[in-house]
Amino acid sequence: MSTLGESMIEDSHTPYEEGVTETKEIKKRAVAVTRKISQINKETDLRIAVVGSIIDIDMKSLFFTLDDGDKKISVLLNNDDQLKKLKLGEIVRVIGIVMSFDNGFELRGEVVQNFTGLNAEYYNKYLSLLKN
Repeated sequence: MSTLGESMIEDSHTPYEEGVTETKEIKKRAVAVTRKISQINKETDLRIAVVGSIIDIDMKSLFFTLDDGDKKISVLLNNDDQLKKLKLGEIVRVIGIVMSFDNGFELRGEVVQNFTGLNAEYYNKYLSLLKN
């Protein structure tokens, strides 16, 4: 059974005896597509990577808010250990699953990487190249 962000590949081969086959399930995650928050499409994007500044941290609900300069997104983490490592104002890249709702979407964070020191000018040029 696959979970969000994973695709299934079946690997069939014949082991020692002729006619006896074995099927293995190999889980492969969907590739995270780099996006600005305003470019996220809740209907088609599954796994994304976004960079922004942490502007709010909510320890009770395990959420933090990320702002990329144009738009904001709520990011849900799996445990408070991940959240305790974050600091307000810190620049991070979040890789996660887009969770869509009727009135919008949020991101279920899988990986949070410190991007403090990122050259914003070069990063924005990189994003503009991705659009073309």
